[in-house]
Amino acid sequence: MTIRENEERMTEMPDANTDTENELSVEQWLQIRKEAGLRIDPETAEFIWAWTETLDPYGVEGVPDECS
Repeated sequence: MTIRENEERMTEMPDANTDTENELSVEQWLQIRKEAGLRIDPETAEFIWAWTETLDPYGVEGVPDECS
C-alpha cells in the first residue's frame, strides 16, 4: 500500500478528536477502532509505547480501584 492509498483510507474514518465521540456508545466507539485496526498495514505502521490500564486501555469503561 502506498502512502497516498493509506492517506485516502484514513480520510474515510471519523476523526478521533471530533465531538461525535460524545454521541457514540462505548460499543460503537470500540467497533470503529476495531474496523480501523483491520486497515493498519503492519509494514508501514508507526507506533508508540505507553503504560495504560490492561483491563480498559482506552479509558472508556472505567476500572475499579482494586484492579488498577
